[in-house]
Amino acid sequence: VAKGIYAKQHSIKSHHIHKTKMLHIDIFRP
Repeated sequence: VAKGIYAKQHSIKSHHIHKTKMLHIDIFRP
């Protein structure tokens, strides 16, 4: 059960990082 919770948290975190990266690219595009 703990493993499933960890996997869920990890996927949410990586999704958030990806979203932030894309936003960063949009902001600094010339």
